[in-house]
Amino acid sequence: MRIITVIQARTGSKRFPGKVLAPMSDGRTLLEHVVEAAEAIGYPVLLAIPYDDEQLVAKCREHGWVYARGPELDVLRRFCLAAESADADHIIRVTAASPFIDSQAAAWTVDHHLATGADFTTYIAEGRGVEVFTRAALDESDLMAFDDFEREHPDEWILGHPDEYHIEHVKFSVDTEDDLERARGRSHSC
Repeated sequence: MRIITVIQARTGSKRFPGKVLAPMSDGRTLLEHVVEAAEAIGYPVLLAIPYDDEQLVAKCREHGWVYARGPELDVLRRFCLAAESADADHIIRVTAASPFIDSQAAAWTVDHHLATGADFTTYIAEGRGVEVFTRAALDESDLMAFDDFEREHPDEWILGHPDEYHIEHVKFSVDTEDDLERARGRSHSC
């Protein structure tokens, strides 16, 4: 079973062009921080970049980062091409705009995904969460999603068809006794 982390990145952001290459306070780029956080999850990292984004190709080559190319606006297709190039069975989705990924929560999300046999598992925390897909669910989405919104957001087809997929939503707060038991089981690695 091959699990990879795919970072979706592009320099052509409409709201903030070039943001992934913008320097943070330590002088390293936003993307460098994201790659470091993604590597901390514990799986191989691959960047999914647009076909014509030569700035990102240069940055990947400079740092020795593995990358795959795909359509800029069809992010779903870009993810499928990245998964195919890595022969991945499960894909952890990270965006290049999220430098504060909680790598420990992400690793737990992957563990939960595998333990439950889910097609899609999500841990939502603005700028800190991840999504995990099976390759089969991602490939099926690529075949079925037709509108631009579903193609730009790799999770939309699956979330829009909850009766067809095993979807898990992971949380890391303690509100019930079950939550406490789950936290106790994870606290040994804190």
